[in-house]
Amino acid sequence: MSETQAIRIASVKSAGDYTLRIRWVNGKTLAVDLQEPIHNFKGMRALRDKAAFAQASKGEGGHSVAWPDGIDMGADRLWEMTLEQNGRMDAVEFLRWRWRHGGA
Repeated sequence: MSETQAIRIASVKSAGDYTLRIRWVNGKTLAVDLQEPIHNFKGMRALRDKAAFAQASKGEGGHSVAWPDGIDMGADRLWEMTLEQNGRMDAVEFLRWRWRHGGA
């Protein structure tokens, strides 16, 4: 499986307080806490309503997580946040370097 396939979402479900459990196409299932962006970004404000947050679904082609009213978050950023929150900063820095230099 190529690196780009690893950054696509296979499935997603709400796991409680602003947390999603994401199954990636590479077979890994990891939780990601979205409390920080939900409370800091105006465009995500509607997701403070836990019922709205719970409506998370896989976006088209697995390239994002989508919510009603056109709110979405890209798979690349979610993967990066998942790695950060699971203590994989070395992998995050590598991904950032690849994105800056045209690789994905």
